[in-house]
Amino acid sequence: MVKSKKKKSKIKPGIPQRTFQVLNTILILLILGFYLYRAVDYHDQFIALYSEVTSEEHPVYLSEALISKVIGDNDGVTKNEDDSYHYHGKPKYNYVIFSGRLFRVLDISPDGEVRMVEQNNTGSFILDDSTTFDESIVKQWLNSDRNDQYSGIYQKSLKDFDTTMVKSTYCADVIDGAESIGCTLKNNKSYVTLLSLNDYKETGAAEGFLNNGQGFMLISTNSEHENWFVNEDGSLSTGSNPTQFVGVRAVVTTRYDLEVKGGTGTAADPFRVRTFTVNTAEDMPVSSYVSYGDRLWRVVRRTNELNMELMLDGYLLDEEGNPETFTFGRYNDYSPDYGLGDYLNTDYVESLPEYEKYLVTNDWFYGALEDDNYYDYHDNFQNSVHCYVGLPNTAVQYLDEYPDIYIMADVSSADDLVYKIDDTGHLFAGFLTNESKVRPLICLNGKTVIISGNGTVDDPYVFMEGSAQ
Repeated sequence: MVKSKKKKSKIKPGIPQRTFQVLNTILILLILGFYLYRAVDYHDQFIALYSEVTSEEHPVYLSEALISKVIGDNDGVTKNEDDSYHYHGKPKYNYVIFSGRLFRVLDISPDGEVRMVEQNNTGSFILDDSTTFDESIVKQWLNSDRNDQYSGIYQKSLKDFDTTMVKSTYCADVIDGAESIGCTLKNNKSYVTLLSLNDYKETGAAEGFLNNGQGFMLISTNSEHENWFVNEDGSLSTGSNPTQFVGVRAVVTTRYDLEVKGGTGTAADPFRVRTFTVNTAEDMPVSSYVSYGDRLWRVVRRTNELNMELMLDGYLLDEEGNPETFTFGRYNDYSPDYGLGDYLNTDYVESLPEYEKYLVTNDWFYGALEDDNYYDYHDNFQNSVHCYVGLPNTAVQYLDEYPDIYIMADVSSADDLVYKIDDTGHLFAGFLTNESKVRPLICLNGKTVIISGNGTVDDPYVFMEGSAQ
């Protein structure tokens, strides 16, 4: 006889079990909803911040765009206890185009001010024996002073600098050795400064993003009044060589409310702030590239008449495309009536297409540089010559990009000597009969219409049909 198994009956859940199931389900849904909301919210932030152009109704400030990138990738940036941020190592998202120049962000203040440094050298200066940055010649070149008409060559070349910048704070410690690098003394009297030893150390020194393969001056000095500077290999040195030119990388600090107009912060697509339309030559930012006469030129200055001084991006070339060398001529002062000045203002300028239509004559400044004055760039403005083509003086931006060139400067101690910057970056007085390479300057009429280009080395501004590189 087979016994039938007793069928088990299910126990119906009571009120406590049902309540637990409902609450558990609600909790799971809330958690899922929270993460879904965060995902949508982050997506909206990403689209708003990194779209090609941000909405005018919802402006995004530069500090916000930079900090938002930390959400997804904190490599190379650290948040401090006071809600400030500093960059170090090899950050990917600290590239900014400001006034047409490429900068790297150093730090962000708790108030949203952004301190950043130019990626490459802008100028080149001989080290003097100033005890502080405030007393130095380079400080006068970087910053405007109402009592000095030739000051602020760098600051005046930035578009809208008076409404976009605040004064930069830098470390003013006197440092005699690497073991004592720190920042106990701070100064914020200037709008444009230089990198300090502490900046270089905190960003990773030779292993950090400030090591760009160029030599450049630091704002820090030692007790012997010698400047610290970074060598091309990223190592540190001190010195006050009376003829050695050292690169200058400007440091600026932007206002908290500087808006981002596009970009993603990478090297290929930097954040862009204060974008502007370039319709004519006078709209072009200093530092941009221009195509003319089958060559590239660099915008180095906007004149008081709103014309644009351009310096050849390279040397004059011979028929085979190699750098051509020239003697300076019979006299060591530059003139369109004899020597190199005569050649540049006749044969050379006449080789440029429709030069009388696009170029204007300009005042090119020169003077006698003196070693006992540390070859102060102010001395360049003692005299001028009015013509189509000039040569660089030591006050011009981007002077160190191509060495072994003549400059417009008198050697007052000898009529048979002329100044040049040699192939090692030193100021050198050589004989008039010696040969050197040439980087001419021309002046483009500011009313010239720009027909294409965005001013980069790969897509320069073009004002003549068929002249694109």
